[in-house]
Amino acid sequence: MHYTWKDEGFTTLELLQGNPILKLDGNGAGIVYWYLGGFSWSVGMSQGASADTLKDLYFKTVDVNASGAPAVVG
Repeated sequence: MHYTWKDEGFTTLELLQGNPILKLDGNGAGIVYWYLGGFSWSVGMSQGASADTLKDLYFKTVDVNASGAPAVVG
Protein backbone atom coordinates (compact mmCIF):
# COMPACT_ATOMS: atom_id res chain seq x y z
CA MET A 1 0.00 0.00 0.00
CA HIS A 2 1.54 3.30 -1.04
CA TYR A 3 0.48 5.92 1.45
CA THR A 4 2.18 8.98 2.93
CA TRP A 5 1.98 8.60 6.71
CA LYS A 6 2.48 11.50 9.07
CA ASP A 7 5.20 11.11 11.72
CA GLU A 8 2.72 11.44 14.55
CA GLY A 9 0.16 9.18 16.13
CA PHE A 10 1.90 5.83 15.93
CA THR A 11 1.04 3.33 18.65
CA THR A 12 3.47 0.58 19.69
CA LEU A 13 1.71 -2.61 20.74
CA GLU A 14 4.37 -3.72 23.19
CA LEU A 15 4.48 -7.22 24.65
CA LEU A 16 3.30 -8.72 21.36
CA GLN A 17 5.63 -10.65 19.06
CA GLY A 18 7.72 -8.26 17.00
CA ASN A 19 6.59 -5.14 18.94
CA PRO A 20 4.10 -4.14 16.23
CA ILE A 21 3.47 -0.49 15.43
CA LEU A 22 -0.06 0.55 14.53
CA LYS A 23 -1.07 3.68 12.63
CA LEU A 24 -4.54 4.98 11.75
CA ASP A 25 -4.97 8.09 9.60
CA GLY A 26 -8.44 9.00 10.91
CA ASN A 27 -9.96 8.68 7.42
CA GLY A 28 -10.27 4.89 7.26
CA ALA A 29 -6.73 3.83 6.32
CA GLY A 30 -4.50 1.98 8.73
CA ILE A 31 -1.41 -0.18 8.95
CA VAL A 32 0.31 -2.40 11.48
CA TYR A 33 3.90 -3.50 10.92
CA TRP A 34 6.45 -5.50 12.86
CA TYR A 35 9.77 -7.37 12.61
CA LEU A 36 9.76 -11.05 13.43
CA GLY A 37 12.10 -13.90 12.58
CA GLY A 38 14.40 -11.64 10.57
CA PHE A 39 11.54 -10.45 8.35
CA SER A 40 9.51 -7.27 8.11
CA TRP A 41 5.74 -7.88 8.15
CA SER A 42 2.82 -5.53 7.60
CA VAL A 43 -0.94 -5.58 7.21
CA GLY A 44 -2.73 -2.52 5.89
CA MET A 45 -6.20 -1.40 4.97
CA SER A 46 -7.09 1.52 2.70
CA GLN A 47 -10.57 1.88 4.20
CA GLY A 48 -12.52 0.64 7.19
CA ALA A 49 -9.45 0.24 9.39
CA SER A 50 -9.70 0.36 13.16
CA ALA A 51 -7.32 -0.63 15.93
CA ASP A 52 -9.40 -3.76 16.53
CA THR A 53 -9.47 -4.88 12.87
CA LEU A 54 -5.74 -4.33 12.45
CA LYS A 55 -4.95 -6.19 15.68
CA ASP A 56 -7.15 -9.06 14.51
CA LEU A 57 -5.30 -9.22 11.17
CA TYR A 58 -1.97 -9.04 13.01
CA PHE A 59 -2.89 -12.00 15.23
CA LYS A 60 -4.14 -14.05 12.27
CA THR A 61 -0.95 -13.36 10.32
CA VAL A 62 1.36 -14.14 13.25
CA ASP A 63 -0.56 -17.34 14.11
CA VAL A 64 -0.57 -18.65 10.53
CA ASN A 65 3.08 -17.85 9.88
CA ALA A 66 4.27 -19.10 13.26
CA SER A 67 2.98 -22.54 12.35
CA GLY A 68 5.16 -22.61 9.22
CA ALA A 69 2.28 -22.09 6.81
CA PRO A 70 2.73 -19.97 3.67
CA ALA A 71 2.44 -16.22 4.18
CA VAL A 72 -1.05 -14.73 4.15
CA VAL A 73 -1.53 -12.55 1.06
CA GLY A 74 -4.52 -10.37 0.44
